[in-house]
Amino acid sequence: MHLRTTLAIARKDALDAFINKSTMIMLLTPILIAILFAVISGLIGSKPPKLLIYNPGNSHVSQVVSSVIPRSQVVLASSAGEVISAFAQGNASYAMGLVIPPGFDASLSQEKYPQLTLYFNGSEMNEVQRQLVVRTLTDYANSVSHPQPLVNIATTTINAATSNFNLDLSTFYVAMALLTSISVGISLVSTLLVEEKEKKTLHMLLVSPASLTDVVMGKLLVGLGYQLILSGVVMFMLNGFVGNLPLVFLFVLLITCFGLALSLLAGAVFRTTSGVGGFLGIVSLLFVIPPVFVGPLGTLLGNRLLLQGLHFLPTYYMAEGLLNALQNQGTPVNMLLDLGVTVGCTLVCLVAAVWLLYRQAAVKATI
Repeated sequence: MHLRTTLAIARKDALDAFINKSTMIMLLTPILIAILFAVISGLIGSKPPKLLIYNPGNSHVSQVVSSVIPRSQVVLASSAGEVISAFAQGNASYAMGLVIPPGFDASLSQEKYPQLTLYFNGSEMNEVQRQLVVRTLTDYANSVSHPQPLVNIATTTINAATSNFNLDLSTFYVAMALLTSISVGISLVSTLLVEEKEKKTLHMLLVSPASLTDVVMGKLLVGLGYQLILSGVVMFMLNGFVGNLPLVFLFVLLITCFGLALSLLAGAVFRTTSGVGGFLGIVSLLFVIPPVFVGPLGTLLGNRLLLQGLHFLPTYYMAEGLLNALQNQGTPVNMLLDLGVTVGCTLVCLVAAVWLLYRQAAVKATI
């Protein structure tokens, strides 16, 4: 691989994509979709949940709890009675209340079994979110008072919801927009490669000082650069920098790599832009449908046959992992499964694409 040659090919492809109006319109589509989601979120999206917390000892547990509830706003109470009174009166303006006793962290270290008092508003937080908060508090206590959590957690729920269909739609919009942008971005590398075939310029590149590796890496660099920039723009527009950010960035990067590998495979298989266009249309659906069922609709349907059938799609695990990372939910086992499926499918597509491309190059060389 020659770095200078690779960068020259990448620069050429980037300029070609920029000059081509139809390509630019296609690549800007995810931004328009993000704008649409931003408008919908502003019109019908849920308001940022308010957390009423009494924390006289400035315990770090307050930040830990707020971090697991996306876009939450912490309101500091002046006394424990203020929290108790707010929820005793059924005050629906708060999603959660928390009373942290003075010297909470020190009591944990001294094995004194301090008590945390939690109040949940069932109309604002579903059962899954409530369990996540309790588990987070238990994990925090375990980190301070290892080897076992020495804390009592008393919970009270008001305004119990009749259904669990009160998920945070804002993170669903972010996941949907990101996966839509990646599905559109998939078309870039395959289109650039197929256009080289149609214009008969790929063979000319291969007989030049540029190797097949240089050509492939140049096109992958263009696709990677575009997709990472677009993902950042989408997250910024939708206030999507929430949840477990390192895990969110990891999933975005891995799903992007899967998209690039799949795009490269499509470019290796197809010889015309019409052929690759039909394939990419199907792939786009496979990216867009799973997040709908992983998110709110999946919660509404429950354990149905259609939902079970989606488990055979690798994009289901990508959508699940990304959404759980944005919501700071999901178990370690599920996260490892989602990451494993994403990495495994990426490697399979990449190996298949490289094998096909080198096989085609070898055939061309013998002609």
